[in-house]
Amino acid sequence: MKKVNFIPSVVITLFTAIILISCEGNYPPEQKEFINKIKSFQKEYNDSKGNDIAQDNACANLDKYVKGKSADNWEASVIQVNSFLGSRWIVAEGGGISFKIWPENDEKWSQLGEHILSDLKKGDIILFSGTVIREMSITCGGKMREPEIKIDPSSISIK
Repeated sequence: MKKVNFIPSVVITLFTAIILISCEGNYPPEQKEFINKIKSFQKEYNDSKGNDIAQDNACANLDKYVKGKSADNWEASVIQVNSFLGSRWIVAEGGGISFKIWPENDEKWSQLGEHILSDLKKGDIILFSGTVIREMSITCGGKMREPEIKIDPSSISIK
Protein backbone atom coordinates (compact mmCIF):
# COMPACT_ATOMS: atom_id res chain seq x y z
CA MET A 1 0.00 0.00 0.00
CA LYS A 2 1.28 3.43 -1.00
CA LYS A 3 1.77 6.05 1.70
CA VAL A 4 0.05 9.33 0.85
CA ASN A 5 1.28 12.61 2.29
CA PHE A 6 -1.66 14.81 3.19
CA ILE A 7 -1.41 18.47 4.05
CA PRO A 8 -4.63 19.84 5.43
CA SER A 9 -6.16 22.65 3.38
CA VAL A 10 -5.90 24.99 6.37
CA VAL A 11 -2.10 24.71 6.28
CA ILE A 12 -2.03 25.34 2.54
CA THR A 13 -4.32 28.36 2.92
CA LEU A 14 -2.17 29.77 5.73
CA PHE A 15 1.02 29.21 3.74
CA THR A 16 -0.47 30.95 0.68
CA ALA A 17 -1.58 33.92 2.80
CA ILE A 18 1.91 34.29 4.28
CA ILE A 19 3.47 34.29 0.81
CA LEU A 20 1.01 36.89 -0.48
CA ILE A 21 1.58 39.15 2.50
CA SER A 22 5.36 38.90 2.19
CA CYS A 23 5.18 39.77 -1.55
CA GLU A 24 3.18 42.92 -0.87
CA GLY A 25 6.18 44.93 0.28
CA ASN A 26 6.42 47.44 3.07
CA TYR A 27 5.06 50.29 1.05
CA PRO A 28 3.98 53.49 2.76
CA PRO A 29 0.18 53.96 2.99
CA GLU A 30 0.11 56.55 0.16
CA GLN A 31 1.97 54.17 -2.17
CA LYS A 32 -0.37 51.30 -1.27
CA GLU A 33 -3.33 53.57 -2.02
CA PHE A 34 -1.75 54.55 -5.35
CA ILE A 35 -1.14 50.90 -6.31
CA ASN A 36 -4.68 49.89 -5.31
CA LYS A 37 -6.19 52.77 -7.29
CA ILE A 38 -4.21 51.75 -10.41
CA LYS A 39 -5.45 48.17 -9.92
CA SER A 40 -9.04 49.46 -9.68
CA PHE A 41 -8.62 51.21 -13.05
CA GLN A 42 -7.21 47.97 -14.47
CA LYS A 43 -10.26 46.10 -13.15
CA GLU A 44 -12.60 48.72 -14.61
CA TYR A 45 -10.82 48.31 -17.98
CA ASN A 46 -10.96 44.49 -17.87
CA ASP A 47 -14.60 44.44 -16.73
CA SER A 48 -15.58 46.51 -19.78
CA LYS A 49 -15.30 43.34 -21.90
CA GLY A 50 -14.14 45.06 -25.06
CA ASN A 51 -16.32 48.18 -24.88
CA ASP A 52 -13.92 50.76 -26.35
CA ILE A 53 -15.70 53.72 -24.75
CA ALA A 54 -15.57 52.18 -21.27
CA GLN A 55 -11.92 51.24 -21.80
CA ASP A 56 -11.06 54.77 -22.94
CA ASN A 57 -12.84 56.13 -19.85
CA ALA A 58 -10.78 53.85 -17.58
CA CYS A 59 -7.57 55.06 -19.25
CA ALA A 60 -8.60 58.71 -18.98
CA ASN A 61 -9.47 58.23 -15.30
CA LEU A 62 -6.06 56.67 -14.66
CA ASP A 63 -4.34 59.59 -16.41
CA LYS A 64 -6.28 62.15 -14.36
CA TYR A 65 -5.58 60.28 -11.12
CA VAL A 66 -1.80 59.92 -11.49
CA LYS A 67 -0.85 63.34 -12.87
CA GLY A 68 0.73 65.56 -10.23
CA LYS A 69 0.56 63.04 -7.36
CA SER A 70 3.36 63.23 -4.81
CA ALA A 71 5.54 60.25 -3.99
CA ASP A 72 7.11 60.43 -0.53
CA ASN A 73 9.64 57.72 0.30
CA TRP A 74 8.01 55.19 -1.97
CA GLU A 75 9.76 51.84 -2.24
CA ALA A 76 10.68 49.87 -5.36
CA SER A 77 13.16 47.30 -6.64
CA VAL A 78 15.61 48.42 -9.33
CA ILE A 79 15.07 46.68 -12.67
CA GLN A 80 17.38 48.79 -14.88
CA VAL A 81 19.62 51.85 -14.84
CA ASN A 82 19.53 53.37 -18.35
CA SER A 83 21.25 55.99 -20.44
CA PHE A 84 20.40 57.07 -23.97
CA LEU A 85 21.50 60.18 -25.88
CA GLY A 86 22.57 61.93 -22.69
CA SER A 87 19.37 61.18 -20.80
CA ARG A 88 19.58 58.93 -17.71
CA TRP A 89 16.81 57.16 -15.79
CA ILE A 90 16.03 54.32 -13.42
CA VAL A 91 13.35 51.69 -13.98
CA ALA A 92 12.07 50.22 -10.72
CA GLU A 93 9.09 48.02 -9.81
CA GLY A 94 6.85 48.32 -6.79
CA GLY A 95 3.54 46.53 -6.31
CA GLY A 96 3.25 45.51 -9.96
CA ILE A 97 3.79 49.08 -11.14
CA SER A 98 6.83 50.14 -13.18
CA PHE A 99 8.28 53.47 -12.07
CA LYS A 100 10.50 55.39 -14.50
CA ILE A 101 12.50 57.68 -12.25
CA TRP A 102 13.50 60.24 -14.82
CA PRO A 103 14.12 63.92 -14.04
CA GLU A 104 12.53 66.48 -16.31
CA ASN A 105 16.01 68.02 -16.52
CA ASP A 106 19.05 65.70 -16.66
CA GLU A 107 21.13 68.24 -14.69
CA LYS A 108 18.96 67.35 -11.69
CA TRP A 109 21.06 64.17 -11.23
CA SER A 110 23.83 66.48 -9.94
CA GLN A 111 21.51 67.70 -7.20
CA LEU A 112 20.36 64.16 -6.36
CA GLY A 113 23.91 62.82 -6.27
CA GLU A 114 25.36 61.50 -9.53
CA HIS A 115 26.85 58.56 -7.62
CA ILE A 116 23.41 57.03 -7.08
CA LEU A 117 23.26 56.09 -10.77
CA SER A 118 26.63 54.32 -10.78
CA ASP A 119 26.00 52.66 -7.40
CA LEU A 120 22.63 51.06 -8.27
CA LYS A 121 22.36 47.41 -9.24
CA LYS A 122 19.44 45.30 -10.43
CA GLY A 123 17.50 44.12 -7.38
CA ASP A 124 18.52 47.00 -5.11
CA ILE A 125 15.64 48.37 -3.07
CA ILE A 126 15.35 52.13 -3.33
CA LEU A 127 13.31 54.80 -1.60
CA PHE A 128 12.31 57.69 -3.80
CA SER A 129 10.35 60.89 -3.52
CA GLY A 130 9.13 63.20 -6.25
CA THR A 131 6.22 64.15 -8.45
CA VAL A 132 4.29 61.81 -10.70
CA ILE A 133 4.42 63.31 -14.19
CA ARG A 134 2.26 60.85 -16.13
CA GLU A 135 1.69 57.28 -17.27
CA MET A 136 4.05 56.73 -20.22
CA SER A 137 2.46 53.95 -22.29
CA ILE A 138 1.58 54.76 -25.88
CA THR A 139 -1.64 52.71 -25.98
CA CYS A 140 -4.54 52.40 -23.59
CA GLY A 141 -4.09 48.61 -23.51
CA GLY A 142 -0.40 48.97 -22.62
CA LYS A 143 -1.28 51.46 -19.90
CA MET A 144 -3.61 48.91 -18.33
CA ARG A 145 -1.47 45.79 -18.79
CA GLU A 146 1.86 47.26 -17.69
CA PRO A 147 1.58 50.74 -16.20
CA GLU A 148 4.75 52.84 -16.53
CA ILE A 149 4.64 55.79 -14.18
CA LYS A 150 7.12 58.60 -14.81
CA ILE A 151 8.49 60.21 -11.65
CA ASP A 152 10.40 63.50 -11.53
CA PRO A 153 12.53 62.70 -8.47
CA SER A 154 13.38 65.00 -5.59
CA SER A 155 15.34 62.33 -3.67
CA ILE A 156 16.56 58.75 -4.13
CA SER A 157 18.38 56.49 -1.70
CA ILE A 158 19.32 52.83 -1.49
CA LYS A 159 17.46 51.13 1.34
